[in-house]
Amino acid sequence: TGPSDPNGWHHGFFSGVPAQYDSVYKLWQDLNRFTASATIDNTPTNWFHHKLTLGIDRTDEGNNYYYPRNDNLNKLSSFSGDALGYRELDQNSITYRTIDYAANATWNPTSSIRTVTSGGAQYYHDATNSLGAWGSVFPFPGLESVNATTQNKNQSQDFFDDATLGYYLQEELGWRERLFLTAAVRWDNSSAFGQNVNKVVY
Repeated sequence: TGPSDPNGWHHGFFSGVPAQYDSVYKLWQDLNRFTASATIDNTPTNWFHHKLTLGIDRTDEGNNYYYPRNDNLNKLSSFSGDALGYRELDQNSITYRTIDYAANATWNPTSSIRTVTSGGAQYYHDATNSLGAWGSVFPFPGLESVNATTQNKNQSQDFFDDATLGYYLQEELGWRERLFLTAAVRWDNSSAFGQNVNKVVY
């Protein structure tokens, strides 16, 4: 007996030789990733400085599960009917976007006192779109598409996104660069908070 005999000796493997598993299970992933950012940094005067940063991160992911029909192996209980065939396709698109703006204004009313007024805003948005289709049992070997399956055919789609927007204002008072007093307030709002929460203030 040998690997071609599904009821024969498994060469030391309990449920099947690696070649048998390789002929049943075909799993792979296609992935495209794009990440970029841009920053504008400007100091128009010696007392004012501000900066704007934009960012995006996008991932397109495709997951493939393909079990071709193999009538020589569907008699093995270790494959639990997977050798009759199965196909699943999952497509996921995930996008993150960010905007960050910060500004600082410095003033020295006296030689020993310095004040720094800071303000800014951050915006964050993420969106995920998912599509899936699957089915099992090919009527005969050689078929690959989900449409060719005859049992448990189904599909799904899911989409969600959320956004967060925040502002802040801060005042820092310094004395001779040794003693500092800082006061700040921040306002945040997010679609994840729900309809009953309009904002959160820190």
